[in-house]
Formats: sequence, C-alpha cells, structure tokens
Amino acid sequence: MKQFVGKLWANPTIKNAPIVKKENQILSFIKENSEPLKTALSGPDYFPDLSFEEIIKLMYAELTDKIITALEPRMDAILNAALDPALIAFFRSEGIVLQIDAAKLRNLIISTMQTKAMRDHYTHTFEALSYRLFERYTPIILNQHKVIYFEMIRRDRLNMDSSIVCSLLNLISLFRPLYHWKFPRNIAGQQQLLNIAAVSKDARMYESMLKELGHIMQQEAGSVPDLILRNAMDSWLDANEKTLSGLSRYVSIMMNRAAEYDPMQKHDRGAETPDKSWFNINRRSARYYGYDARFLEELYQIAGGEGW
Repeated sequence: MKQFVGKLWANPTIKNAPIVKKENQILSFIKENSEPLKTALSGPDYFPDLSFEEIIKLMYAELTDKIITALEPRMDAILNAALDPALIAFFRSEGIVLQIDAAKLRNLIISTMQTKAMRDHYTHTFEALSYRLFERYTPIILNQHKVIYFEMIRRDRLNMDSSIVCSLLNLISLFRPLYHWKFPRNIAGQQQLLNIAAVSKDARMYESMLKELGHIMQQEAGSVPDLILRNAMDSWLDANEKTLSGLSRYVSIMMNRAAEYDPMQKHDRGAETPDKSWFNINRRSARYYGYDARFLEELYQIAGGEGW
C-alpha cells in the first residue's frame, strides 16, 4: 500500500499542488476509479484476504501518514518560530505565563490531524504561515498607523514591541484550527463530543467552551494565555460584531487570503496582482463573508502600492 499511495502522490500532474489540493485530487481519483481499483487491489498480487472496505481504510490511513510526514518539517519550523523567546518574555513582563511544550503540542496536532476535517484546517494553517503573509504586511501596517494599527495596537492595548507582533499573530493562527476540534463535554449528564464552532451563536456556551479549551490545553500543551486562545477562536466569528478585537479581525482576513494563495500563480500583464485582486473582490462583499471592510481597504491599498 505504501508503494501504491507513493505512486499516486508522485503523479507529475499534482507534484507542485498545495497539499490540501493534492490530497483532494487523490481522493477524487480513488472515488472515480473505485471499480477498477477494487478489481486490481483485491487480486492475488495485493490484498486478496481483505474486503474492499478494509483496503480503502488501509489506503486512507497510508495517505494520512504520507500527508503528515510531508508536513512535519514545515510544522516543526513553524512551532520553533512561533515559540519566540521574546514573545514569552513579553508575556512574563505582563505577569502572564506562556509556557508551551512544543513536543506535546506537536503530538496533539498530529493526533487531531488523523481526521480529514482537522487535517485540512491544519494543512491550510501550515501553508499560510509558510507563506509569511503576516511578515509581509504587518511591518507596513505598524509603520503607517492607519485603521488596522489603531484597532490592533491602540484599541486592543497591545503594548508590545513591533518586532514580536508577527510572532504573536503566528501563534494565534497556530491555535485557530481548534475552533473545529471536538472534545468531550458533559451536557445534561451525558458526555458528548462538541466543538466551539457548534456553539458559536450561543454566547454563554461559547465562553464556557473557550474556558474548557484553556483547561485542556494546560494538560495537552502547556500554559496558553487567554489572549492567544480567544483571538484564535474569535477569528472565525463575524467581524461585524463590535466586540471583536483588531487582532482577530486581521488574523481572519490573512488566514482566509492564505487559504487561496498560490505561490506559483502567474501575474498577467495588465491584470491586478494576486493579493490586490483578492482584497478587492472581498472588500466588496466584506459584510457577507464577515470581514472588516476597513481592514480589506487598507490591505488593498498596501498590495497595490507594493505590487503584490
């Protein structure tokens, strides 16, 4: 099965595709060719003693391992960069403990990535942070002192050196997929698996589960400040909610931009550049998608000025 999945993975037509797209194309191939695959893989040269359902489970398990193995170097680099000693020192100066065990957090992420939905969220996150969009835009935002700066630094009272703001944004983004992570909750005397996404419209349940997530992180990864978890979860909410922080609004936009970012995309002469085009399209429908239109306008202007 390793050999078979390896051949699918090495297909030249998907060699340079982002990992989520690569996985989805392989899954589509398996679905569309289920009958010939059943005939071939149930034969004497492969798995004659397994049912086709068992063969497919084995195939999916091997594909999952392949994806996680491919992502591990990127995951490790992102974890090392996100746990910036200067950021840890900042929280300490504020009387807040940021003490994350990188190995435990890594194990937690790999564990949650066994499910397709969570794997997609984490894969998008790793790719987004690898593109370094925060590092591209944030220094300009901090220098020009416009809307995003005011909302993210002044209104959020983010009293930190500009050199570590990107580290904070990366760390917030790293915890963002947990919005969709199901963990056990005692509801009406019964244990149920529930995620924060399912209760996002119920303010009381949302706060309760956010607090519970903090307790779970204490056991599974170490001490993760509320500033990080709250902004990570809030970044999924509608930016038209006036109580949302500038940090969560900014993270929301940049992570969604990164989800559609293609580093291999060519720029046709006369057309808008990729970032400028994305911000332009989304600023027109910001309310529908739950973005802050003012943030998109500022990012659109930056992308245009920088040729991005």
